Parts: sequence; structure tokens; C-alpha cells
Amino acid sequence: MFSYTVEKTADKMAFEKACRLIEAHFEGIDKEKLLEDVDGTAIQIYGIGDKKVKVCNDCEVDAVYVDSEIDLKSLFGSRMEDDDLDDFPVEMPRKGEPKYDIRAINDYCKKHGIDLKSGNGVPKEIVEQFIIGKY
Repeated sequence: MFSYTVEKTADKMAFEKACRLIEAHFEGIDKEKLLEDVDGTAIQIYGIGDKKVKVCNDCEVDAVYVDSEIDLKSLFGSRMEDDDLDDFPVEMPRKGEPKYDIRAINDYCKKHGIDLKSGNGVPKEIVEQFIIGKY
């Protein structure tokens, strides 16, 4: 399984752009019905052959991310060229930036009563525990 963070906050526009990028990149893609939760979370699942790709605008985790059975590093795992951004203006991670385990941070915050929606954020020394690599 491959996971990519598209946006570090839940954002409908970033979600829609990530979906459009996947749809434009693959021919013969099967798009399932959009799943929407009462909290605003949206999940779009695609079938590409016998593999699944899930794009999430997760309001609880507060991020837009892609979970995929296909390696999508060429779409989401490296900095796009400036001319590509005209067609897909979602900020992508820059080479060398830390990659975080967003789900683990969310679980930590729930366990320790940290309200991410309050705008106070998580202290840097805590977040640094959840670095899982670099872009």
C-alpha cells in the first residue's frame, strides 16, 4: 500500500484536483460513487484494473491524502515542475521536506486530548516523533 499526503489540512479544492489528476492520468479508470460523511469527509475510490486508489478529504484527520495499491510517486511523491502547476495547482511537497505519518499524529492527539481544530497545533517536538522519511 502506498500513501501520499496531498494537503496538510482538509480542503475540498485540493481533494477535487487530486481526483482530476488521477482521472486524467489513467485510461479506463472505474470511478465509484463518491462517499460523503456528515462531518464533510469525502472519499473517492477508483478501480484501475484489479487495483484500488482511494482519495480522501478527511475532516477528522484534517488532511487530503491518497491511499493506493499502485505506486503514484510520479503524481504525488515529488515536486512538480512549475509548468505542471498551471494544470494542477495543489502544493506538492518539496524534495527534502519531512514526510509525516498523519494518521499516527491524529491518534496521538486523540489519546492525549489535543484538539487539532482549535488552531493551536501540536508542539514541534511531538510532531517530530512521527517523521517517516523525506520527500
